Amino acid sequence: LRLSLVSKRLCVKPLMLPAGEFGSVQGLESLHNHTTLSDGELSHSDLLEAAHEHGVAVAAFTDHDAPLPAATLSALQGGDWPVRWVSGVELSSAGPKALGAVPASDLHVVGLFVDPRNEALVEHCERVREGRQQRMCGIVQHLRDVGLDISVDECLLASGGEAVGRPHIVKALNAKEKNLAVLQDLFQRMRRDAASDPSLADKVHACEAEPGQLPYALLLSPDAYVRGVYVDNRNLRDLEATAALVHGAGGVAILAHWSTAKRQVPLPVLTSLLACGTLDGAETVYGVTPVTLQVEWAADRADVARCVRACCDGGRTVAAAGGGDVHKRSQLRDYAACAFVREQTPGMCERLVRQLGVCTAWSSLPQRV
Repeated sequence: LRLSLVSKRLCVKPLMLPAGEFGSVQGLESLHNHTTLSDGELSHSDLLEAAHEHGVAVAAFTDHDAPLPAATLSALQGGDWPVRWVSGVELSSAGPKALGAVPASDLHVVGLFVDPRNEALVEHCERVREGRQQRMCGIVQHLRDVGLDISVDECLLASGGEAVGRPHIVKALNAKEKNLAVLQDLFQRMRRDAASDPSLADKVHACEAEPGQLPYALLLSPDAYVRGVYVDNRNLRDLEATAALVHGAGGVAILAHWSTAKRQVPLPVLTSLLACGTLDGAETVYGVTPVTLQVEWAADRADVARCVRACCDGGRTVAAAGGGDVHKRSQLRDYAACAFVREQTPGMCERLVRQLGVCTAWSSLPQRV
C-alpha cells in the first residue's frame, strides 16, 4: 500500500489496541525518521518495509514541521505492518529564551506520540512551512547573485510541493552541470584559504569525507564559507514554546542530535532544560556521521547520556531516545549496522513510555492511556 500524502485533515479517532505489554516488540528502534512528506526519499509504507528488512522493530515518523496527514494516519491505522510505528514530528526551533531565542538552522525538537490533529501544532507547522518558503526564496536569490543557476520553481519541483528544505535546494543545484562547476571552483578557493584558517581546514576535510556536505559548507549554513547566502526561518518559536507545543499535542519533547545544536544549547543549558521539565529527554543515539566527525559525535552522545543520567539521579524523570535521522534507505541500512545502535536501542520505546507515562494512542504500540 502506498500511503497518500495529502494535506487535508479529517477527524480520525486514535487507534485503540488491546491492553498488553511490549514483549512482542523485539529488535532495533529508530525514533527519528523522515519520509517524502518532508525531505525524505521513502513513503511511509516504504520506510516501514525498509525498517523490517534491516531488523528495526519500531519506527517513528518525524517529518520536518509536518504531523501525519489524516489520510496517511488512517492508512497506517488500517494497515497490517511488520513494524510498530509512532506518530511524531521534528519541529524546527529558535534557541532558548535565556540565550535570546536566536534563530538556528540545526536546532530541532522531536515530538513523539503527538496527536497529529492538534490544532495548535498543525497551525504552527503551517506557519513554519510558510517561513521555509520565504527562506527558500531569499536563498535562491542569493545563490543567483553568486553565479549559480537556480529558480524557486526548481526547488519546489525537487520538494514535490511539500515542505521545502535545504536538501531540496541542493537537489535543484546539483541537477545542472554548470552549478557543479561553480561549486568546485568555490571549493578550490576554500581549500586555498584553509591553509591559513583552521576552521576552513575542518570544512575541507568534512567535504572530502562526505561530498554531499559541499553545498552546505560552502553556501547553505550560517557559518558557510560564502557569507550572506544563508537565510534564517523567521517564523520559529523559542525552544521553550516549541516544546510546549509538543506537550499540548499530548507528546513528549526530545532534543534532537545535540551535536548539531550544542552551540545554541550548551550542555549546562540542556541540563537545566531537562531538570525543569521543559524537555522530556534527549537523543543519546543519533545518525551515522562522516568519518571526520565520528569521534566528536561519539563523545557528544556520551555527554548527553551522562546529562540524562544525572537528571534521573537528581529525581527528575528524563528519557533517552534517538534514531537514525533517516532520509533514505541507505541511511537506515548504515544505522542498523552500528554497534552502538544494536546495543542501545532495543527496548528504548518501552522505557520511554514507562518512564514518562506516555499515552500510546497515536501509534501501533500496545495501548497505554
